[in-house]
Amino acid sequence: MIPQQKPLRGPSPLGPCPRHCYFSPEPAPTPARAGLAVSYTGLTYGLSKGWYTGEKTKLHWFNDFPEWKQLDKAGHFWGAFHESRGAVDMLQWAGVPERRAIWYGGFVGFLLQSPIELLDGRDPAYGASATDLAANFLGSVGLIGQQLAWGKCASCPSTRFIPRPTPLAAPTY
Repeated sequence: MIPQQKPLRGPSPLGPCPRHCYFSPEPAPTPARAGLAVSYTGLTYGLSKGWYTGEKTKLHWFNDFPEWKQLDKAGHFWGAFHESRGAVDMLQWAGVPERRAIWYGGFVGFLLQSPIELLDGRDPAYGASATDLAANFLGSVGLIGQQLAWGKCASCPSTRFIPRPTPLAAPTY
């Protein structure tokens, strides 16, 4: 059982934050919070220089909806949802009024995920994807809707991995 933490400014609508959460209420900013902003900036810059190394073209679009069995869309939705959730929690921790924190923080996930589509859109081998942008938007709106309707995250997307032995990964003793 994870012990609940006492919030700084009333209970968080997101519920108790697990021990591994960077956004748990604390009396002062931690280096981990500052590290998030620096890490995001560094990773986006590194991605733009490491992955997208070829020539650049005009922004163009590519329909990747039939590809990747929609796992790509699930990742965009999941990422935007949880980035927005963290932003709402952080804004509330900082004292921003609840509804304003929900609206401003709710779209942070969309804003953090969307630069990847701009990088894709200028690469001749890829192309920006409207369905990826839609998944980003739906992830952010999914959190905003739950926060406004119920005042909490009632149905949070999550992942689970259960290792199972398979013939391809069986040990060869």
